[in-house]
Amino acid sequence: LSTVNIASASAVVLDVVELVGNLAVIADNAISQRLNTLVSVDGFVNLTAEDIVLTQLAATGVVTVAAIDDVSLTSTIDLLLNGSVGGDLLVSAEGSAISSTALSTSGSSIYAADSLSLMGLSAAGDIQLAIADGATLVNDQATAVKGNATTLSVTANTGTVTDSSDLVVQGSASFAASGVGGGIVLNNTGNAFGTVSLVSTTGAVLLVEADDTMIGNLAANSVNITSGNIHAVGCE
Repeated sequence: LSTVNIASASAVVLDVVELVGNLAVIADNAISQRLNTLVSVDGFVNLTAEDIVLTQLAATGVVTVAAIDDVSLTSTIDLLLNGSVGGDLLVSAEGSAISSTALSTSGSSIYAADSLSLMGLSAAGDIQLAIADGATLVNDQATAVKGNATTLSVTANTGTVTDSSDLVVQGSASFAASGVGGGIVLNNTGNAFGTVSLVSTTGAVLLVEADDTMIGNLAANSVNITSGNIHAVGCE
């Protein structure tokens, strides 16, 4: 099939879908998927509903969601996700990449993938990461993050950057906060970074690390670091 448009006054349950065009689904209730089926779309996907749950999705174009409550997506290929989520968001693309240019979430969000790039993010809730390689987050508000990645870059264009639980980054970790009250508070005792850069143009920096701390770049009004030993890159 080519392009398919579905509008329902109740719930929509997708079966096997194979499209060379685009898919648009509007449901007054939920959008879901039958067990052990694949939704494969060579174009874009637009989903509008109260809740959205797709367990096997393969979309080559951008996936745009508009959900009143929660969204759960499992992609078998690289996923470009945009849109708005009124509740919680769970996105998995194991072995692939997740990216976004315009994504808004009101609740908590969980991302699991090889790599993650969220460049136009507006996330109000906690962000949990399970990223095998690199993760980049650019959020337009205060940012609370936890989980693990090989490398990590977090920017809060307004407000603070905080850790809502332990944060483990094997390689370089970079945190930047700006705007009114833009501080960086990473105070969980299980935190561990390879090298860490901390830039807060309008606030203070508080860092706790389980082992030694290797500082890359540091700029803040005040700094408080608790760790085994503190080293500066290029100074040893």
